Amino acid sequence: MRSLQYKGILGILCLLLTCQYDISGKTVFLFLLAVFCFCLTDLGSEKPATVIFIYAFGILSLSMPAACFFLPLVSYDLWRYHLCRWHCLFFFFPLYSPFLHPSPLWFCPFVLCVFVCLAAVYEKKLATLEEQMHKLMDDSQEVQNLLKEKNQMLLDNQTYHIRVATLSERNRIAREIHDCVGHLLILLPVTTLSMM
Repeated sequence: MRSLQYKGILGILCLLLTCQYDISGKTVFLFLLAVFCFCLTDLGSEKPATVIFIYAFGILSLSMPAACFFLPLVSYDLWRYHLCRWHCLFFFFPLYSPFLHPSPLWFCPFVLCVFVCLAAVYEKKLATLEEQMHKLMDDSQEVQNLLKEKNQMLLDNQTYHIRVATLSERNRIAREIHDCVGHLLILLPVTTLSMM
């Protein structure tokens, strides 16, 4: 879900920059092509096919300068899934120097690509940390359930030992009373005989 939010923000930025550069039917076509490309990875398609499609979009950007603005949007998943190295995307950008394309926005795709790299790495690390957090929460819940069971077992054990101790004390007192009464009953005839 978070990657869709990042892609949405990035798509809006790319579209705004492209609208500053050129507004035409090609721009809309390139935007829809870029959206199709990043949806391709989110729908769980094959990664090699996605990589080929993204590189084809990069080659298309060589002939259509407006496509360069959508290259960061298309390349987001390459960075997120570590499907490419740094040099793979930056070889497109020297062709968009101010000498070939005199637009003052020629450096914006480069800046957006740096933003994409950082956002993708951040999102990947954040996903890893969230996964670890959920694992820790599950483990702590499991430990908490085990502790509840042990606590209940200890309480039951304690109740049992208290009952056993109470019964043994009653038995001890009953034995002492029995012994005292037995001695008194034996001594009673002896004392009565001695008094006569």
